[in-house]
Amino acid sequence: MKICKKCNLKLPPEVFHKHSDTLDDLASNCKACNKVRAKELYKENPERHRRYATESYHRNLEVNRAKSRERAKAIPKEIKNAQARKYRLQNKEHVNEQLKKRRLADPERFKNYKRKAYVNRSEQQKEADKAYRTRYREKNRARKNELSRLYYRRIKPLILRHPKNEVPLEEQIRRKKRRLECARKRYAETPEKQHLRSAEYRSRNREKLLAALRKWAKDNPDKVKAYTKKWYAENRDRSIANSIHWVKENRERFNENNRKRLAVARTEMSDIYIKKLLKDTKSPCRIVKKEHIELKRSILTLKRELSAKGVKRFANCRPQSMS
Repeated sequence: MKICKKCNLKLPPEVFHKHSDTLDDLASNCKACNKVRAKELYKENPERHRRYATESYHRNLEVNRAKSRERAKAIPKEIKNAQARKYRLQNKEHVNEQLKKRRLADPERFKNYKRKAYVNRSEQQKEADKAYRTRYREKNRARKNELSRLYYRRIKPLILRHPKNEVPLEEQIRRKKRRLECARKRYAETPEKQHLRSAEYRSRNREKLLAALRKWAKDNPDKVKAYTKKWYAENRDRSIANSIHWVKENRERFNENNRKRLAVARTEMSDIYIKKLLKDTKSPCRIVKKEHIELKRSILTLKRELSAKGVKRFANCRPQSMS
């Protein structure tokens, strides 16, 4: 037992610091009294103590770091995470600034760290990331599409000049067929899902699709004509029903279109217009032949020429009966 000279208490040797200058190799004051004295000295001159502590830490840098690591390992992981989270919330700007400096100083290290963290994600984190990407795409679809278009326009010359893109025509056809086969396979596996996706896409891009369809129809009139003819032949009843329904819903537009077509036919003297005239005049011929149409066209031409010259005598003449 040893008596502390500060508090005059008889205490065991364990509560005293070691001191080689004394006979018993123990300090004269106990640890508690030294702690109180140290606090008083620190309050008297804090700058001096901070400077001394910094110099002492850097003199024994490796030793102090090793001790810090050992102390950190002894702390449970949950407590360390809670402390770190609390510190980041309280010092957000300082933490961001330090991270930015470290990232600029060693960018490759941060890239490797992010890559490693991405590869070692848990299944729960993968599902959360997938859900977040889906929500982000739905929320920012227009912006994402615009950025993609801008990026493609910028790099399109490089893509076209790249030697890998010099693909023969046969290879291009083969790749196109393969893409179509994959699309058909996906549709066959989940037809309802693909149908919903197609409907959503058409509703979002209606004007764009109509413009593309009009351009294609203008560039390929023969294909449009053949396809329309084939469709009408295969869906005659449906076509008639659709036409009747459209006429009922758009009677004024239908009449206006008829008037326009009749005016054009009258001006051009088409075969359909002349046939209609022959039927309206109650011609005795039951079958209107090509010769009848040509004769009627020549009579109409003559009448119009005479009317243009001011001759009114033949304005109401009728063709003689044709047999």
